[in-house]
Amino acid sequence: MVERTGEYVEHDDHIPLSGKGDLMKDKLLGISIADFAIAIVDEAETEKHVFQHWTVTGSLEDDTPTPSYLTI
Repeated sequence: MVERTGEYVEHDDHIPLSGKGDLMKDKLLGISIADFAIAIVDEAETEKHVFQHWTVTGSLEDDTPTPSYLTI
């Protein structure tokens, strides 16, 4: 699970990709759920992007897959 960093980057009116912007070869950048929640609360408080398209990205350095089920 990716841990909360409290840091994120805002993007306006474009899809954030790694690389040179080739939709067929590049990967979408991501963000942890915890950092995404912080970004949403920050936006609700500041209202910086009212009636705008925006997104956020953050660090996924520790993006280690974990099982989504429980084995008993």
